[in-house]
Amino acid sequence: MPADPAGAVAAWSRARLKVPPGHARAGEPMELPAYAVEFFREALAGGVREAGCFVGRKNAKSAAVAVLILAFLADDGPLRRKGWRAGVASINREKAIELWKQASDIALASGLLSGEGGRTLSFGKVPRVVRSIWGECEFLSADKSAGHASGFDLAIADELGLFPERGRDLVAGLLSSTSARDGRLLAISVIGASPLSKEMIARADDPATVVHVHEAPKGCRLDDPVAWRAANPTLGAIKSEGYMRDMARRALANPSEQPAFRAFDLNQPAAPGDEMLVPQDRWEAVAAERQPERAGPVYLGFDIGGTVSMTAAALYWPETARLECYGAFGDTPDLAARGEADGCGAAYLEMQRYGLLRTWPGRVTPCGPFLAWIGELLHGRRPALALADRYRQGEAEDALQAAGVSWPVEWRAQGSGKDGSEDIRQFQRAVESGRLRPGLNLLLEYALSNSRLRYDENGNPALDRRRQHGRIDPLSAAVLAVGAGERMGRAIEPILMVA
Repeated sequence: MPADPAGAVAAWSRARLKVPPGHARAGEPMELPAYAVEFFREALAGGVREAGCFVGRKNAKSAAVAVLILAFLADDGPLRRKGWRAGVASINREKAIELWKQASDIALASGLLSGEGGRTLSFGKVPRVVRSIWGECEFLSADKSAGHASGFDLAIADELGLFPERGRDLVAGLLSSTSARDGRLLAISVIGASPLSKEMIARADDPATVVHVHEAPKGCRLDDPVAWRAANPTLGAIKSEGYMRDMARRALANPSEQPAFRAFDLNQPAAPGDEMLVPQDRWEAVAAERQPERAGPVYLGFDIGGTVSMTAAALYWPETARLECYGAFGDTPDLAARGEADGCGAAYLEMQRYGLLRTWPGRVTPCGPFLAWIGELLHGRRPALALADRYRQGEAEDALQAAGVSWPVEWRAQGSGKDGSEDIRQFQRAVESGRLRPGLNLLLEYALSNSRLRYDENGNPALDRRRQHGRIDPLSAAVLAVGAGERMGRAIEPILMVA
């Protein structure tokens, strides 16, 4: 192995490889992007067990990985050694095959294939594999058993940030496959919304883990060129600035397309296929405003939890647009363990520190004491109306009685029916027009990040979880409270926001 493997790969690529047909620079030397060389330099260093590079789409990251594979397997590759083995898995087999084709196209354009001057490099289709006398690289199926029976020097998880929760077993299998050869796992991806990418980034301080993140700043404008460059280190050289300008304008005009633009082009934590309840930039605009005073009638929405889900309540004052959210869990397991299980790290502990989240003894939050606590937070003020899910009316009535409160209650049907879709649209209008001022509420921000909209066959929206362990209960309560306040409260002066 060369003293500087990454430098050797970059020099070999520049001198030996050609950009394949179908690309703007076809036939020119294959120059690896500087960000990829720096990542490989750290990822291939001794003592590294996992390495992840998170960067926006179309920054030649797949081409860089294809070159790395060829550097191990080509007959004149600078990293070649007998018996080397690698495995590649992606979100589906078709996506993994794209990387196989990338390597094949580069090899063909560069004259690396077998039959040319006694070379041994070949690309098999059944099964998908790259082979030479130096070793092989398998392109695996995307099921949880992939990699478990294999032994790899290098395991590659392509587009880790798009893996669903069920992809955890697949990644565990890939990591396990490196154990007998003292190998390493390499992930290259957008950040996406996968808990697996989030967890790898959170392990960046581990000496056995290398993480490089190229991400646009949180809260940036979609049309900010500085933000584009932060997420796209090849902007202007490989990725087109004109493309970014056009796609940003398109996303600003069509909020439903913003999640994809943020996920793929700004490389921010987002699920590209999901539609959010409200566009992130709009939410950040209202959340950044100073929270107004409590004044006028207050509307209270509450959502009853269970052993796993959160019990939550939201308070909305339409006269001033103030919105507050609070939540609770049982204390078994404790908040640290619960945060670990839910994939949100220390977020629950932070919410508790700010007085937004409480615990009660046991596994389930006692709803009576929880509602009594919410009543105390109101300092004797009686809600103009309390709202809860009609399908849990019996439990809610018991909780209200146990709390010793006599609040007027309206029972609402949540979901994509008339009540639920109306409340969602009222909430959206309140945000878009600036009639909502929640302040920086960690609980509500967390719930929003874990939510998405789904639609029934008639196009009616309903609130849904983005991932299995995401908690959206505070947002459900807020939609109830704001929906009622907007239906019944008087209009207020909007916040002026610049698009």
